[in-house]
Amino acid sequence: MAGYYTALCGRMGWWWGPDQFYGFQQRLHGDAIPVDNVLTAELKGSGFNKTSGQTRYAVQVSGYGRQGNQLFDQSVTDTACTFIQSQFESSEPCCLVVGLMLPHCPLICQKEQFDYYMQRIEPPRPVSKEYLETLHPAMKRWRQCREIDEISSVQHQRALAAYYGLVTEMDSSVGRIVEAVKQSSQAERTVIIYTSDHGDMAGEQGMWWKSNFYDASSRVPLIISYPGQFLQEQMIDSIVSLIDVGPTMLDIAGA
Repeated sequence: MAGYYTALCGRMGWWWGPDQFYGFQQRLHGDAIPVDNVLTAELKGSGFNKTSGQTRYAVQVSGYGRQGNQLFDQSVTDTACTFIQSQFESSEPCCLVVGLMLPHCPLICQKEQFDYYMQRIEPPRPVSKEYLETLHPAMKRWRQCREIDEISSVQHQRALAAYYGLVTEMDSSVGRIVEAVKQSSQAERTVIIYTSDHGDMAGEQGMWWKSNFYDASSRVPLIISYPGQFLQEQMIDSIVSLIDVGPTMLDIAGA
């Protein structure tokens, strides 16, 4: 495309179908397959997959330890950095798309991070019954299906500490990738775009996950670095959409 070599690396959410390239020239690292896709019916019935689902159980068992998404992101980041170190020294321009899983549940982070945030997070105030009565029937149903109102304040606190811990781990992976770009000969010519597909309620209004239209769930970060072209450390208030990202990349590439 416009003379660019294109590569995918890691989480894309496109785990179905025989074509895992989706128009890109190379797939450096495979996707993370949802646990539901590999479990037997017996294991699904046992609740084996609850830690990554949108139910109260995923919040109630939060804490510290190791989980698969951490190892996946480490592998993806290693692969991306190795690619940058080699491909970015080529004269051929490159477009690399890297997908990380964290801070996706299970809400299990490293103990060091968990302890750090547990010391700094206060248990949230319970949502009042009066407030719950004012909700639209669809949101009442949302809370009922996920049994969210059965989660205690301490469980919310532990889950939020774990979530912040996972965000910190993810931020470290992003930092490694950015540093690999900075160490390359193409640092001053490279555009870096950071964004996500959805947010997370992360305890706001006693809620977790996505699947609703509150700001915490529907708003996503969008950070763009373009040395010598975009102003640094500027916050823009304009409303944008992920739909805008593709055309913007094409404009920058002259495609």
